Amino acid sequence: MPNGDVATCRDYPDYVCGNIQDDDLLTIWNNGKYRRFRNSLKQEGLMPICSRCCGLMGW
Repeated sequence: MPNGDVATCRDYPDYVCGNIQDDDLLTIWNNGKYRRFRNSLKQEGLMPICSRCCGLMGW
């Protein structure tokens, strides 16, 4: 995001996992919030809004 927040989706920035001004990207990628997000995807699959991603990206 413009303020440095790292979110899991640019169109739905509600879930912020860190800020690039505070930590490097590798640290953010491996922090607890991002691990929980990736585990959620692994266990539960994509979220309902993800099925529309191609439409949101203009493909």
